[in-house]
Amino acid sequence: MANQKTIAVIAVVAVVVIVAVAAFVLMSNNDKDEPIDFSPTTRMLAYGNANNDDYLNSKDVDYIQDIIDGKTTWNKKTHPLADTNTDGKITSADVELLNKFLKGEKATMYYMNWYGETKSVSYPMSGNIIGSYIQVADLCIVVGVYEDVVGIKDTAEKILTYDEVQYPNAHKQIKSVRGDTNVFDVQKCLAVDADIVLSDPFAIPDSFVNSMKAAKPSINFVELPINRSINDVDWTHTIVTLGGMMNLQDNTKKYIKYIQDVEETIEKKLDEVKKKYSDETFLICYMPSSPTTTDLDILGKGVVQYGDVINMLRLPLECSIAPMEEEGYIENYPIENVIANNPSIICVETWGFINAYSPEEYEKTIKTMVNYFKATGAYKNNRVVSMAYEVYGTVPGLSGLIAMGAALWPDIFDEKEGIKIMNDYYRNFTYLGDDFDVSEQIGYLPEMWGADI
Repeated sequence: MANQKTIAVIAVVAVVVIVAVAAFVLMSNNDKDEPIDFSPTTRMLAYGNANNDDYLNSKDVDYIQDIIDGKTTWNKKTHPLADTNTDGKITSADVELLNKFLKGEKATMYYMNWYGETKSVSYPMSGNIIGSYIQVADLCIVVGVYEDVVGIKDTAEKILTYDEVQYPNAHKQIKSVRGDTNVFDVQKCLAVDADIVLSDPFAIPDSFVNSMKAAKPSINFVELPINRSINDVDWTHTIVTLGGMMNLQDNTKKYIKYIQDVEETIEKKLDEVKKKYSDETFLICYMPSSPTTTDLDILGKGVVQYGDVINMLRLPLECSIAPMEEEGYIENYPIENVIANNPSIICVETWGFINAYSPEEYEKTIKTMVNYFKATGAYKNNRVVSMAYEVYGTVPGLSGLIAMGAALWPDIFDEKEGIKIMNDYYRNFTYLGDDFDVSEQIGYLPEMWGADI
């Protein structure tokens, strides 16, 4: 996959119903041969979250105590996180460990990773943070630890292009920890005294993990997604679980409420969308650069999915092409095949266009891309939509769905509401400021294009 694409892929949960459900097979520490089917309505993936909500608190203590007292029965399949110390049984030791977390005392915290495996970190986790993408900084801003981000796996030249309004003091604070190829460099990571590594799985091979742990045994690897959905676990799980790991849950409460409100807003519209537009399909054409071929984002065959595709599925829509590649990214797909495939909606997706052009230059560039699809039914029916990967495929992801719904189905979704929801995200969970307005920026909002537009 092209380098600029790989550095910004996120995920949101691949479900049609808008709930945060992670469904995968989990193995306990002592019973690795016995799979546990786990489908929690929770983003807090730390053990101790006994009642499957998004927090570690006294309600979890009460839940575990009720199991110990025989007032309720422990269902290991539905509530595995009640086993705080992951020893395969519920005892007073689970309450004792959970109480340590609630008091902020040092301990070992266990959590579920992107593969449903049990992993651990030092609690409360703190220190210098390095990550695979700049989106790690976005996560850390929400959690309240941006100042601890000291290294990103980008080139030094790329880091100097970071917007210091969005990422204050980034040019001095953040160092390149990238090697000669697109991998972490162990010596550079040690030079910034990394304590915490946040990365998607492909960027942390065993050789890197082993070298870092040999050099610094205390280092914490957080095996939760940054820019992808892995086994239906996405960046929202990462943010909420980091809040628990770092004893900073007060910082993530507002974010949890925001996500829940957006999901509820979308869910209220789903029945009407399904009733009126159940047969609509979409195809994401990423950065089309010629009239003959385009790159595509579609569902992958594996457990890792791209956030832009998953977001569109949440509206809900169906991808017009069945999974073809493991990761779901196809390069140089013939546009004549797009015409034959005949998706109802074509999404012309850009990367790096936000505020990079004047309004006139932006419109001209997008129109050139859109015109590659003139022979499609979507173009003839005015159903081509332009969208920015930075919005729909990275951390803001969910915030843009109401605006996308308003572009596609203005009879169901309200554009003003969509703009407000996007503004709420950027004003509350970034450093862009209280006056930031997506409607005054270039490239944030989706736009419809076609023969009559």
